[in-house]
Amino acid sequence: MSIAAQPLTSVDSALSPWWLRTVLIVMVLGFAGLIVITSLAYRNAPPIPAQVLDAQGICLFTGDDISQGQAIFLK
Repeated sequence: MSIAAQPLTSVDSALSPWWLRTVLIVMVLGFAGLIVITSLAYRNAPPIPAQVLDAQGICLFTGDDISQGQAIFLK
Protein backbone atom coordinates (compact mmCIF):
# COMPACT_ATOMS: atom_id res chain seq x y z
CA MET A 1 0.00 0.00 0.00
CA SER A 2 1.35 3.43 -0.88
CA ILE A 3 1.78 6.23 1.63
CA ALA A 4 -0.86 8.36 -0.12
CA ALA A 5 -3.54 5.71 0.44
CA GLN A 6 -2.98 5.42 4.20
CA PRO A 7 -5.11 7.54 6.54
CA LEU A 8 -3.34 10.09 8.71
CA THR A 9 -2.99 9.28 12.37
CA SER A 10 -2.73 11.84 15.14
CA VAL A 11 1.07 11.48 15.11
CA ASP A 12 1.22 12.14 11.35
CA SER A 13 -1.12 15.13 11.52
CA ALA A 14 0.56 18.40 10.57
CA LEU A 15 -1.73 20.55 12.73
CA SER A 16 -1.95 20.66 16.48
CA PRO A 17 -5.31 19.75 18.07
CA TRP A 18 -5.35 23.32 19.40
CA TRP A 19 -5.97 24.57 15.85
CA LEU A 20 -9.40 22.95 15.79
CA ARG A 21 -10.25 24.29 19.24
CA THR A 22 -9.07 27.78 18.29
CA VAL A 23 -11.05 27.79 15.05
CA LEU A 24 -14.20 26.64 16.85
CA ILE A 25 -13.78 29.28 19.57
CA VAL A 26 -13.25 32.03 16.98
CA MET A 27 -16.32 30.88 15.04
CA VAL A 28 -18.52 30.77 18.14
CA LEU A 29 -17.35 34.21 19.29
CA GLY A 30 -17.75 35.62 15.78
CA PHE A 31 -21.31 34.37 15.40
CA ALA A 32 -22.16 35.52 18.93
CA GLY A 33 -20.87 38.98 18.04
CA LEU A 34 -22.96 39.05 14.87
CA ILE A 35 -26.07 38.03 16.81
CA VAL A 36 -25.49 40.75 19.42
CA ILE A 37 -24.88 43.44 16.79
CA THR A 38 -28.00 42.39 14.86
CA SER A 39 -30.20 42.42 17.95
CA LEU A 40 -28.88 45.86 18.96
CA ALA A 41 -29.56 47.19 15.46
CA TYR A 42 -33.20 46.13 15.68
CA ARG A 43 -33.60 47.35 19.25
CA ASN A 44 -32.05 50.76 18.52
CA ALA A 45 -33.87 51.28 15.22
CA PRO A 46 -35.39 54.72 14.78
CA PRO A 47 -39.14 55.01 15.37
CA ILE A 48 -41.48 55.17 12.38
CA PRO A 49 -43.81 58.18 12.64
CA ALA A 50 -47.55 57.79 12.10
CA GLN A 51 -47.54 60.78 9.72
CA VAL A 52 -45.05 63.24 8.25
CA LEU A 53 -46.54 66.70 7.80
CA ASP A 54 -45.22 69.73 5.94
CA ALA A 55 -45.26 73.29 7.32
CA GLN A 56 -48.89 73.79 6.29
CA GLY A 57 -50.01 70.57 8.01
CA ILE A 58 -50.53 68.58 4.82
CA CYS A 59 -49.71 64.88 5.17
CA LEU A 60 -46.74 64.03 2.96
CA PHE A 61 -46.63 60.33 3.78
CA THR A 62 -47.63 57.95 6.57
CA GLY A 63 -46.02 55.19 8.55
CA ASP A 64 -47.75 52.66 6.31
CA ASP A 65 -46.04 54.24 3.29
CA ILE A 66 -42.69 53.80 5.03
CA SER A 67 -43.44 50.16 5.87
CA GLN A 68 -44.49 49.46 2.28
CA GLY A 69 -41.29 51.08 1.03
CA GLN A 70 -39.21 48.94 3.38
CA ALA A 71 -41.04 45.81 2.18
CA ILE A 72 -39.60 46.37 -1.31
CA PHE A 73 -36.09 45.83 0.06
CA LEU A 74 -37.12 42.74 2.06
CA LYS A 75 -38.31 40.81 -1.00
